[in-house]
Amino acid sequence: TVHVIEVKRKWERSRCFEDIDRLLALLAACARQRNGSLKNGFLALPIVEWASTWKEVKLKVDTKVDSIHQDIGTSFDIERRAMQSWRGRLRQYPKRYGEDGEWAATAFCVAFST
Repeated sequence: TVHVIEVKRKWERSRCFEDIDRLLALLAACARQRNGSLKNGFLALPIVEWASTWKEVKLKVDTKVDSIHQDIGTSFDIERRAMQSWRGRLRQYPKRYGEDGEWAATAFCVAFST
């Protein structure tokens, strides 16, 4: 079984959509149903947000994750079972340079399968 992973530094809709197009084309051409060995394609990226409180920054990250998932789901003709997304544990950045507010980051991944 083969998996393809595309890692991005940030969410840029047009560039990430180009990568998703390539992943879906690879899956269509090289899937097991066509005697290939490709089973999954993954798009992974970090999500980093800032807000004045931890509760606000957590809400911003959750909103961003939901909007990316929804954007992909509505922009591509993908069966619901063939696309999954999840985010990792939300991590708090330490305060540096006397900055006010809270910074947080998480990993986000979308999996496309045959």
